[in-house]
Amino acid sequence: MITKTALIAALGSPAAVAAEAGCSRQAVAQWGEVVPLRSAVRIAARGRWSLHQLRPDLFPAATPPAIAREASMTPQPTRPRPHHPPAPARGRR
Repeated sequence: MITKTALIAALGSPAAVAAEAGCSRQAVAQWGEVVPLRSAVRIAARGRWSLHQLRPDLFPAATPPAIAREASMTPQPTRPRPHHPPAPARGRR
């Protein structure tokens, strides 16, 4: 498994890891040694490391490219917006 420390050593700085993962360097500082799934998918999409190398607990052996591509394109769930009925029209009497 490639840890946060190994990524920083390979890329040179937490800021470089953040750029690779598409997040802030403050977010990288909050990680444990295990790279979060969303960041692992973004890093793997750049092609330097595989999902298996970054998260072997979630991606055993070599993950077929189609599954990796699908994981990177899966939309994140959003909260439903509250329904507000339209305001009554205010016109002249």
